Amino acid sequence: MHRPAFRLPKEILKKARHSFANLIKPRARILTSKWAARFSILRLPTSERAKAVFKSGKFYASWYPKQWTGGSAGDLEKLHADLRPHVRYAAGASKRLARGLFHAMTRFGPKLDREQLLLARFVGIATELFAMSAACSFAQHKIDLGEPVAEVLSVATYFCRAAKMRIDAHFAGTSPNADRAGYDLTQELMAGKHADLRKGIV
Repeated sequence: MHRPAFRLPKEILKKARHSFANLIKPRARILTSKWAARFSILRLPTSERAKAVFKSGKFYASWYPKQWTGGSAGDLEKLHADLRPHVRYAAGASKRLARGLFHAMTRFGPKLDREQLLLARFVGIATELFAMSAACSFAQHKIDLGEPVAEVLSVATYFCRAAKMRIDAHFAGTSPNADRAGYDLTQELMAGKHADLRKGIV
């Protein structure tokens, strides 16, 4: 018998998206717009380039230090006390994600889009943070409906702890990593080197 796919209630998804938007989207939107502006400077006439560089530098001078301060998760009064640390972690991790993206943009410039493994890790982090927000929102929803608090919290706690482990693993791979070494090895294999490694491959 076909079983319908599980779906989160619409109100839970709405809350989760709202939480995720508060944590991630403002920083991502700022980074994206400023990154685009930064590299569009190169297309400006020389007379306007210096002014644009000064304006961009002024923004980052005030924005970047704020990414090292504790992330604000907003008002958590209506959230169960055991769920609050997970949401606070997500808030702090979102700032760490913003710093990581900024550092990658500074390092690779317009060529960042070629660093697919690195970008995949950033996407993985953002996805896990959204999942944590959704899990905490859903857990609070179930508690509000009168379901056993201990049971709800045990599931939510496990999920969030597992998500943190995956997030930490993604962060660990952002810098330093073996991406460049892997790329160089792939090029050598494509060039016909390392014949022993290719033996037995169909």
